[in-house]
Amino acid sequence: MIAMVLFALFAAFSYLQWQQPLKLNTQSLAVGGIFILVLAFTKMYHLYKSDKIQNVFTEPAFWISAGFILYWGFGSPYFAMYNFLWETSREFSTAYFYTVNFGFLVLLNLSIIKALQCSLPTKRSSVS
Repeated sequence: MIAMVLFALFAAFSYLQWQQPLKLNTQSLAVGGIFILVLAFTKMYHLYKSDKIQNVFTEPAFWISAGFILYWGFGSPYFAMYNFLWETSREFSTAYFYTVNFGFLVLLNLSIIKALQCSLPTKRSSVS
């Protein structure tokens, strides 16, 4: 909870002091993405160190963490440079956004769907 409050204060300060109101707040996106990456890697580490889980691929937290690592791992550098790229080369910025960023967004959504599937109770067939 403290980390979220600190991030909110950072985002507000960044918006008011460093970046202009009409531009995308790229510093906050980059810091938030890095924060999400740290949390996802921490969760993965705890899953692998856990003695209870026998198959990590059936754990919903694994799939959600993997999706966030993929999306924010490749998205944070782009979002950090978004305003610069938009001002210098709009064609590249637009192409990257619609191809690479949307591609990783699809992977994030697929990993969330897989996590939801893993959380559903499975039906056991009885042998008569």
